Amino acid sequence: MWGDAELNRFFYGVSSAYATATRPAYEAQPGLVATRLGLSTSKAITPDLRIFGFVRHELFDASANKASPLYQQSTGSSVGVGLVWMLGRSEKKVPG
Repeated sequence: MWGDAELNRFFYGVSSAYATATRPAYEAQPGLVATRLGLSTSKAITPDLRIFGFVRHELFDASANKASPLYQQSTGSSVGVGLVWMLGRSEKKVPG
C-alpha cells in the first residue's frame, strides 16, 4: 500500500501544536505504508444471499514513516466474515 503526503500525514504526522515531551513533532512523508498479503473467498447461499470471508496480514517494517512517534507495531492481522443480501434486481438483463 502506498500513501501520498496527505494520507501519511493523517496516520503518522504530529504537528508542533500537538507535540509533547514523549511525542515529538513529526512531518510524515509520502511513500510505502505497508506490504499486504490477503486471501478472500465467497459462496452463494441463494441467488440473493452470499457469504464472504477474508484473512489479511500486513507488514509495516519498510514503512516510509517508521520514525514517526505514532508508529506502534511492525505487523498486523485481520479476519472478517460477512453477508451480502441482494434487495432487488433489474428486470432487464445485460446481454453477455
